[in-house]
Amino acid sequence: MSSFILRDEGYGTFKKIVSDRRWVGRVCRHADGSYLGIIGKTTVKAASEREAFDEVVAQHLGYPNASALRSRNAVISQANRARKAHSRAVANEMLAGNFEPFMNLMDRVLKAERE
Repeated sequence: MSSFILRDEGYGTFKKIVSDRRWVGRVCRHADGSYLGIIGKTTVKAASEREAFDEVVAQHLGYPNASALRSRNAVISQANRARKAHSRAVANEMLAGNFEPFMNLMDRVLKAERE
């Protein structure tokens, strides 16, 4: 998942693209009314600020377009939700006094470390 943010710092001509508090690029308005997103040597032209931001971040991260990045982020989010739900279920069982799911989980972790 990406941690890029489009931040308005009060500059009239552009907005900053920030990653982990570091300024990495900008989105500015082009003379023809469209917007340019720039990170390093990657430049993307789009109809709105948000589209330019999404496209330039996706290309900077190696994806062909913003929808590919969004679909990849959706897959990762779904896997994270499933992992959290499983951990929550194991914790609830432990609170109820049943430690068997926890022992099964630890057996899998220790087995994976040995391999």
